[in-house]
Amino acid sequence: EPVQEGSYIKMIDMVKGEGGQLQVNNISGYLPGRIVFFLVNSHLAPRPILLTRHGESLHNVRGRVGGDTVL
Repeated sequence: EPVQEGSYIKMIDMVKGEGGQLQVNNISGYLPGRIVFFLVNSHLAPRPILLTRHGESLHNVRGRVGGDTVL
């Protein structure tokens, strides 16, 4: 049953390709949609799935977008 508030992606018993469930609630936007697409189309085996962000740069701290700065 869907929850009224909050967005989430819940993976239940999705190991060894034996089925399982992928529950998605209140997902909207390009990037969350792409993440759901990735998870639905993954050939899941017992392995870690790591989702990461880039490191903070000097431009991020200064509020600048673009450029070639060191991390």
